Amino acid sequence: MERQAEAEFSRLLERMPEPYRQLLWLLEIGGYSKRDAARVLELSEPTIDMMTRRARRRFKALFLAQEMVTGPAPALLAKTG
Repeated sequence: MERQAEAEFSRLLERMPEPYRQLLWLLEIGGYSKRDAARVLELSEPTIDMMTRRARRRFKALFLAQEMVTGPAPALLAKTG
């Protein structure tokens, strides 16, 4: 089930703008801290905080839009619920 959730996460991530995609990959897949992500992306920590909020909001919107079209994604719901 975890692999299915990762595949669904990756599919949605591909639809994100590049800066948000990179950031979410570092934080959620790579396990980086916000501080480390800031160093990798050469951005300030406050900028990373702002981008993280925006990226997660956008990801959630994509997830909910997909759910409306295809129905619930059980693997992602199990992981986040």
